[in-house]
Amino acid sequence: MILNTHKGKKVMLPVLKRPVFIILTTFLFLLSTTSFALAQNGKPTSPPGQTTGGGGGGLTVLQEQHDADIDTLQNQVNENTTAAGAAQTTANQAVTDAATANTAAGAAQTTANQAVTDAATAVLNLQSQIDAIELIAGQQGDQGIQGVKGDTGDQGLPGTDGVGDIRIVSVTASPTGADGIFEVTKDYDASSACSGIGLPFDAGLLSNMNTAPRITASVATFDPNGPTIEFRVIRDDTNILPDDVINLPVVFFVKCAVPSTFAQAQPIISERTIFVTSTSYTGNLGGITGADAICQSHADNSNNVPVGTYRAWLSTETNYPLVNGFTQSAAPYVLTNGTVVAQNWSDLTDGSINHQIDLTELNITTESPWVRTNTSLNGTPAPGAGSYCMDYTSGDRSEGYRAGSTLSRYLTEDGAWTDKANGNCSVLRPIYCFQQ
Repeated sequence: MILNTHKGKKVMLPVLKRPVFIILTTFLFLLSTTSFALAQNGKPTSPPGQTTGGGGGGLTVLQEQHDADIDTLQNQVNENTTAAGAAQTTANQAVTDAATANTAAGAAQTTANQAVTDAATAVLNLQSQIDAIELIAGQQGDQGIQGVKGDTGDQGLPGTDGVGDIRIVSVTASPTGADGIFEVTKDYDASSACSGIGLPFDAGLLSNMNTAPRITASVATFDPNGPTIEFRVIRDDTNILPDDVINLPVVFFVKCAVPSTFAQAQPIISERTIFVTSTSYTGNLGGITGADAICQSHADNSNNVPVGTYRAWLSTETNYPLVNGFTQSAAPYVLTNGTVVAQNWSDLTDGSINHQIDLTELNITTESPWVRTNTSLNGTPAPGAGSYCMDYTSGDRSEGYRAGSTLSRYLTEDGAWTDKANGNCSVLRPIYCFQQ
């Protein structure tokens, strides 16, 4: 800052930037030079084209110009001072805002920390509640409605062999008089083991009261068809202790079975095949026995049906599937191509079937819409069947029979597959054949 006198007042001027300073210095220099010239000559010098007023008027003009310049500089100083004050205020507000934001951030962090603490506490409380839960059985609900009857399962596996008797074999592990490991092997005659009972089918250790592992025992060799059963006892006297027991008998057993239990089990049949004969016949089939033989012949001469026993689905007044030993299968009844006709005997005889029986043993669709049966849907004689072709010994036109249908349009009609229409015994018709 610098001091100057303006209109009798002292004015504080700020130190100006270099260009302003040079202009101001030049102006003061010119002013002082003019004043000096006036002092020397006693008159002011007028610029060209201008008349100098009397009585020092030129000096007054210069003074006024000087004052105006000073006012301008003062205004600039004031404006700069005001701008600086505003900038300072803005800076102070920014500091205040930053402090406020920092305070808010601190509060948010505190809130977040509290939330984490609360969550951890909630987890602990929940775990405590879970640990404290006691399972209490509720009241029994009402009984549900009975479900649909399931299909009959497949035939079970054959049972285990029966045991006719158990023979006991005793082997004593006697001391040998010296420390070490010793093995005693006893051969037992297999045929005498089950003499008068049957054949041996199992052998093993029954008891060993000696100290383990001092005395160990096992069946070394066992073959039901072999001549001997070999029992083995091993004794270890190494570092034997006073309390070790080593002289008690080791007892083995031999199980004997009657020979019938060794018979080969029959194969399990998972399904039963049924077909229509590819050949048609009159009512003279040679009776039920002759009809069964016809079915068996068709099956034996076909590569499309499983090997087995086949019987005719036919009835007389006294000989019919329900009572004559006809197999009432628990397994599904299927056609030669595997199509399921019925799930089991109950499904076969409940009225409707799943698929018409229309394939021959050659796996070809039959051309005959009718099949000679004389049998009702439950495996009993069909009413109104006449003489049953004289029990299948007559092909006379005067004799009658009852027929079932292979046509799909009768599939949902109860029993139509076996009991649908009347016919005479001279007409050629196929018969149904069932695997037993």
